[in-house]
Amino acid sequence: ASARWFLVEAFVVGMLGEASTGSFGASADAALTSLLFVLLVVLVTVIALNSLIALLGDTFERVQDSKRGSRSRQLAGLVAEYYDILPRSWAAAIEARAVWTHRLVPESMVADQGGADEWQGRAARL
Repeated sequence: ASARWFLVEAFVVGMLGEASTGSFGASADAALTSLLFVLLVVLVTVIALNSLIALLGDTFERVQDSKRGSRSRQLAGLVAEYYDILPRSWAAAIEARAVWTHRLVPESMVADQGGADEWQGRAARL
């Protein structure tokens, strides 16, 4: 009996830091109480870790989605900077040949996405 209590106490101290399990012996079935306590702590730990993994996964997806737009913005800045340092005669020649003007706008302004203005991750869809 003392080895079993030692294992329960070691588990409680290892997982929770310190928790009082002294009242487990006063219950109708001390072994069942200890087993249910250990199962509950393990279940809560698994659920908490699963939630953390889902949150980190959503954050990673958000960063990946914004990466493309950020890269396009940086390339447009480089093109504008290059255009500014060109000799004026070259810039005028480019302007004369440029027939089309391109305008960068967010996708939300171009296509209706069902009113979703904010980024929605996988966790929010659940």
